Amino acid sequence: MRFGNWNSKITLLLVILFAACGDDDTAAENQTLIFGWYAGPICVGDCTTMYNLEDGKVFTAFDPERPSGNVFVGSFQEFPQARYEDFEILISELPSELFDVPDGYIACPECTNEDGGFYIELLSANGTRRTWRSFTADVPPYFESYRLLLIDKLAELNGL
Repeated sequence: MRFGNWNSKITLLLVILFAACGDDDTAAENQTLIFGWYAGPICVGDCTTMYNLEDGKVFTAFDPERPSGNVFVGSFQEFPQARYEDFEILISELPSELFDVPDGYIACPECTNEDGGFYIELLSANGTRRTWRSFTADVPPYFESYRLLLIDKLAELNGL
């Protein structure tokens, strides 16, 4: 296809750009992300902190217990002090390599739910649910920047 002038080319480029951006936003909004951290079994007191990004809102778990089995089961309430837009990056930046982790334990094949660490759970609009746990600072290179992002966002939420 040949365009007669630059205005037509720029208009087409802008249409493609805005259409692509819109699809990414919709994809993030159609997913639920539960994330947080939990301590090992000898912890007493405030041992688990979990948040939920869903339907354009941020939720916090009240009276959370450590994740057991394959998913976190907890009761969430809306956290109005937190803006969804500030945290949706946790969905959009989730490393695709995580989907290749066979057992959900990142760089720790001998780990179990008894260990403490970070917890990530993604529920897609199609009903697919995946969970991952990270127990050490020694993580694969593909996960390092996400782990640092997760630490920053948890600190930000804990400061609200």
